[in-house]
Amino acid sequence: MTRTDPHPSIVWLASYPRSGNTFFRNILFHVYGIESLTYHLQNKDELDRSALDKRTFVKTHLTPDQIPILEGDQVIYLVRDGRDSVLSRAHRKKNMVDRFSNFKVNLINFISSQYPGGSWSGHVSSWAKYATVTVKFEELIKDPIGQTKRIEECMPMPSPDWAQMPTFESQKQGNARYVTRNSTVFFRKGKIGSWKEEIPSRYILLFNKLHGNTLFELNYTERPNHFSRLDHLIIYSTFIEVKFFQYLNLYYRFINKILSLKGNNK
Repeated sequence: MTRTDPHPSIVWLASYPRSGNTFFRNILFHVYGIESLTYHLQNKDELDRSALDKRTFVKTHLTPDQIPILEGDQVIYLVRDGRDSVLSRAHRKKNMVDRFSNFKVNLINFISSQYPGGSWSGHVSSWAKYATVTVKFEELIKDPIGQTKRIEECMPMPSPDWAQMPTFESQKQGNARYVTRNSTVFFRKGKIGSWKEEIPSRYILLFNKLHGNTLFELNYTERPNHFSRLDHLIIYSTFIEVKFFQYLNLYYRFINKILSLKGNNK
């Protein structure tokens, strides 16, 4: 990370998907009047530092090795309990990206990192040494003003208008700068600990096996996990279960394609 560019620095708003990044972008806009850009692999050529005339805030879900981060840039890293993040991500894929996908398959794939972008714990650790400040989603939901003020301690910010602080519900209703046409679906619950009600215990075992150390380091669990032989057997059976759902999902897609072709030929 070497600063060789004379143009203004970037403040990266980095997070694993479904960790409160869009919520924080809306806070920056409504409270401070700060617009922000997005950076992902599909639009990476659109970020031209030479065209920047002031410090710019840029949202990304990528890891540091995938973005043009330079010395002098700052990073606001947003982190959420990974169990809630993968749960929300699995719902989003099912409800907004691919309605024919299987929710359980989505969930287990995000838990086991079988998607581009890597794992939850891998993402967290990759940003650890770059983060100027780390904001927990859970604390942002409970105390948005207090958590946002932490940013002012790390970097110069415009004068805030706290009366304009957005809420999760206002974003869900589409009353925010950065929302989608499906805002009621995009902003699903914003609830802390939904994984306790929605993720089967055998899937939690797998998550803890893969990401338990990071959960512990971030104080999301009280102690590291210890796994018995039975736990390992349950984890193995979970993969078998998901393989079944994967094949079942392929079957449903095939049937849907056949029915679609028949409908077009009428």
